[in-house]
Amino acid sequence: MLFLFSAHFSSLMLKQLVTMEVIHWANLWEMYKDEFENEKNLLGGSLGPKAAEDLKLRIIEHNILVVSKYYSRITLKRLSELLCLSLQ
Repeated sequence: MLFLFSAHFSSLMLKQLVTMEVIHWANLWEMYKDEFENEKNLLGGSLGPKAAEDLKLRIIEHNILVVSKYYSRITLKRLSELLCLSLQ
């Protein structure tokens, strides 16, 4: 999915995604939620919850790549904490 956001939002998001550090989803969402909500009706169509879920999945994918780079062994409990997911 292509996200079309303001230049400021895009540059901040890009900086976080190219940095090989775990991105805590709750913190990221809290920081960018208002801007995301303002941009979701771009081009006349609502991006809605699907776009937010796609973004969350992309952040999880990024975090899996980061974790795989730095950990050779990790418990499921710790992995779920880093990915901001429950064990279920």
